[in-house]
Amino acid sequence: MSTVELVAVEPPLQYFKIDGIVRPEPTTLVLHKNLYADAPTDYKITDTRGATVVTLKAKDHSLRDKRKILDATGQELYQIQDKLMSIHTEMVAKRDGIQLFKVIDESTANSDARMKVELSEYITKSGDKQTLELLGDWFGDNAQLSFYDKDNKRPGQVIAKASRNSMEVKPGSYDDQTYFVTVAPNVDLAIMAGIAVCFDEIRRGLEYGAA
Repeated sequence: MSTVELVAVEPPLQYFKIDGIVRPEPTTLVLHKNLYADAPTDYKITDTRGATVVTLKAKDHSLRDKRKILDATGQELYQIQDKLMSIHTEMVAKRDGIQLFKVIDESTANSDARMKVELSEYITKSGDKQTLELLGDWFGDNAQLSFYDKDNKRPGQVIAKASRNSMEVKPGSYDDQTYFVTVAPNVDLAIMAGIAVCFDEIRRGLEYGAA
């Protein structure tokens, strides 16, 4: 992974009041995508100790269906769905009709991969939306998610970084559909897990022509 240091985000980015969902130290999420159609979940996201953070289940394997993000006990936290009739590929996360975040793919045939995230004011707690920008290839080994500094028109503080390199994880073993996202302190892990799944689904859909 990149050597960029992940420092605490202030004010914290948090929506859910769940014990351990926001942590005071950087936390590595392990995202494991199930490849079997009859699997109970499509994604399982744990920390490196093996504790479940969230799971995701789609109604079926169509990109058009709602995906349910569930907590460790199986309770629904929010849903993710493709936004239809948009210029770019977009995925929107909502809970009880409230938009939490939106992931937008602005990649073109003549440019590098470019994705951004719009966080709602319900997460930022600032009264304003905030934009995050993904730098690097999500399917590569050097992707970083940063605040976007609108005034200077450049990336700001890095709040997460992704890797597909193998690392020591306890317990169990994972296949090549597993990757790792290290999240800065004071960031809602349930929200970040959903954002990571959106990145994965969008890039996978573009790669296989399913979007």
